[in-house]
Amino acid sequence: MPSFLATSLFGGERRLPLSSSISAMGSSGRWMLWTLCFTALQTAALRVTMRESSLEVVQGDFVILPCSFFISTSTRLSRLNVIWTLAPFSSPETPIQVIVYDHGQVIEDPSLTGRVGFTGIPLSADIVLNDTRVSDAGIYRCMVNNPPETADPGIGELALSVLGKSVTSSNSSTAGMLNMWPVGQNRASRGSNPALKV
Repeated sequence: MPSFLATSLFGGERRLPLSSSISAMGSSGRWMLWTLCFTALQTAALRVTMRESSLEVVQGDFVILPCSFFISTSTRLSRLNVIWTLAPFSSPETPIQVIVYDHGQVIEDPSLTGRVGFTGIPLSADIVLNDTRVSDAGIYRCMVNNPPETADPGIGELALSVLGKSVTSSNSSTAGMLNMWPVGQNRASRGSNPALKV
């Protein structure tokens, strides 16, 4: 039978059976015990964190969008649900569902098939986005739910900027130089680069 060590006000210690100690608490003691247990469960509830709040990627490259979640150790991941959405900078009022992990099944948005995937599911909600395009720029949200952990999903968000490529040259020796700037910005808004002297 489980027991615990009790210390009296007068310095004596003795081992008491757990069942007799709970019944000795009375109703107010049991209420306090339940409150402590419930509070402990609430503090161990699902939590989502984003290691980055914004990222930049060169158009055509890949990027990993990080999303970590923490759950209570007693909760299993058999009902884990992860949803990534994108609110594009070009049309923030119409977000799209990028990729979903639902009870062991992965579902990609048809327009992103073959370009998006989870990197460590079910232990991490990070995703990789390959062959990035201008249309990939926007606000990404990572929503994680793991019933019965909590009724509300944990949500994290980050902004992704896609940098365009441009080759400029003042003569043939600089033809291979690569300048990058955020797509949609003109060069004047970033300042000018000094010309190279050869």
